[in-house]
Amino acid sequence: MAGLIGIGLAGGLGAGIGEIAGYALGYTGRGLVNKNESYERLSSRIKNKGAIAVFFLSIVPFAFDVVAIAAGVLRIPLWQFILAVWAGRTILYTVSVVVLIRGWDAILPFISN
Repeated sequence: MAGLIGIGLAGGLGAGIGEIAGYALGYTGRGLVNKNESYERLSSRIKNKGAIAVFFLSIVPFAFDVVAIAAGVLRIPLWQFILAVWAGRTILYTVSVVVLIRGWDAILPFISN
């Protein structure tokens, strides 16, 4: 189990570092962001809740780049952004790995017969 948690921690760290690109895009390109209704709703949540919103949104497995860009536009402090993404993605990846391994262990006896 410790190995699975290590995979989740490593994945979360990689995700936190990888999302800096989207954050930087939002931070430096504020005027270039197409502000449609969906973006405005997302941006409003991040503006009101800050890193907590980034944390919860990072747990959900969907295209996270929009969240990263919005966090950059809103100037969420980079350290808070990375910490929130790391924590949220670590939870997501650890749960995913555990579920996949448990599922594989349950299916394997049927395949090997």
